[in-house]
Amino acid sequence: MKKTYLLLFSILWLVMACNKGSINGYVTYQLSEFGSPAVDQYAEIYITKDNVDTIADFLTVVRLQEQIERHKKDTKRTNNKHIIDSLQQKIEENKQLIANKISNKNEFLVLSDRAMRNLIQIKENKRNYKELVDNEGMYSTTIKAGNYHLVAISETIKKENFLERHGKIIIKNISISKSQQIKVNINFQ
Repeated sequence: MKKTYLLLFSILWLVMACNKGSINGYVTYQLSEFGSPAVDQYAEIYITKDNVDTIADFLTVVRLQEQIERHKKDTKRTNNKHIIDSLQQKIEENKQLIANKISNKNEFLVLSDRAMRNLIQIKENKRNYKELVDNEGMYSTTIKAGNYHLVAISETIKKENFLERHGKIIIKNISISKSQQIKVNINFQ
């Protein structure tokens, strides 16, 4: 009887072990585009099946707003009409992309609130995988086969917006199959 239970347990353990894959990678940051990457120790990695759409929408709007500000500064630095026209066109395109997501400041505030609640939910969900980046810049975990979102939160790079004031966020979609090992590197800039 004990041998039967032992055999059954061993088979079950093998089946469960084979249904998993592993994910690992390096997490770095750069303070400028010309600087060399450094380890982003203690950055947080969440691997979740939760919906991340509100976070992604918020980050899209924020990144587009950042590009608009950069293009405006670049426009002031040049006298070249061709460059100014090109930058103005990019500004208008970005404004249109933002308008597709939100139509006014109140909608932006609602979106930022929803995104923050979504992020808190991901952080607090016990079913999600959470890893901290070690002092060598690595993270590694074993996860069940499936489709996931990887949400990386920098320990070093902070942004001025509501959602990223404690760390810049990068979201990547990942798919892992049985016994697969995948590498997902993150570089915060």
